[in-house]
Amino acid sequence: ANQSSPTHQQLGMIFRKMGDIHGKTKGEENDALRAYRAARVFWKKHIADSPVKNVEDCRNADDYKKLSHHLEAVEGLALTFNRIGGVYTSKGDLQSALAAFHEALEILIETLGPENLEVAKTYHNIGVCYRHSDDWDSALEYYQCAYDIFEHNLGQDHLDTVRTLHNIGGLYRRRKEYSKAMTCFKEVLQVRRMLLGDNHPSVSITLVSMAAVLRRSGREAEAKKFYAAAVRF
Repeated sequence: ANQSSPTHQQLGMIFRKMGDIHGKTKGEENDALRAYRAARVFWKKHIADSPVKNVEDCRNADDYKKLSHHLEAVEGLALTFNRIGGVYTSKGDLQSALAAFHEALEILIETLGPENLEVAKTYHNIGVCYRHSDDWDSALEYYQCAYDIFEHNLGQDHLDTVRTLHNIGGLYRRRKEYSKAMTCFKEVLQVRRMLLGDNHPSVSITLVSMAAVLRRSGREAEAKKFYAAAVRF
């Protein structure tokens, strides 16, 4: 069984890549799901066959190499669950998406620890799912978890950190907490301008978000200035 494990790992990678190709093609979501499900089977088989699953099992350098392969397979399985969740989200099947994302989250926390960046990305995916279902409180909770990990690992001045902060600002806007939303968007704008320059589309998107907050706050004249700035860039 152990000799077949590398083949299972390779097949898991191949089917996941097939899923990625189908997932990027409109109308091929079901083909993507079939490929990802096949990948999931092979990842699980590889993991089940692995003779070394933790550091305590290691006796020599070869065991540590086997452990590395095992952890790669576990990450591959979690990534596949994340991909499955993404497809279900695009199809509007949010319950199935959440189930897949939570599978990924459990695997990643157990294997890589709660502060890993892959955990943050999965928290973010769950937040997106809850946002689509208009459960803003749950979305904010998961976005905040993602933001805390991104900030801890990458710092405030990183695009992944401010992307999550922008989503947090969007939730505050929906909850009519305009002051909090504006605070988020201002920080996002500062970082995106610094890293991407004034002419980047992400800067324009942030300006539009700020304009929307101002308009909903009754500050129409200020909102128009931000809309004009967004169009100019």
